[in-house]
Amino acid sequence: MAARIVELTKLNFEDKQILSINFVGPKVISRINEQFVAHRGVTDVISFDYREMGADNSLKPTEEEIAGELFIYPGAAYLEGEKRKKSYFAYEMTLYIVHGILHLTGQDDLEPAARKRMRRKERTVMKKLIEEFNLRNIFQEEK
Repeated sequence: MAARIVELTKLNFEDKQILSINFVGPKVISRINEQFVAHRGVTDVISFDYREMGADNSLKPTEEEIAGELFIYPGAAYLEGEKRKKSYFAYEMTLYIVHGILHLTGQDDLEPAARKRMRRKERTVMKKLIEEFNLRNIFQEEK
């Protein structure tokens, strides 16, 4: 499914560049959030685009190297899935991956107009994914 999300979001990775998706706990996501985003506390997903690193090309990833990385806190997906009326854990987990990858495509959600565009793109991608995949089979909630 991750390959399909990359395709639908039009993420421009070179052949064989790697997207790393890490599922982490609240302490790790909080530490990353504070250290790299300058925000305190838990968040749902943080994206790192290593294609933008350095002024010279030697620092940019090549084939078979990590070009982008997502850190996702599944606990946030669980809480949002419980809180939102038309949502569930697997939907939220998939949405976090879509959201993180959209950040890697250059989408931003800091300003209201940009956030609106990004949310529209999220809905479009999620709709296609729901048509093609059973999300609950991909992200099964532990009981």
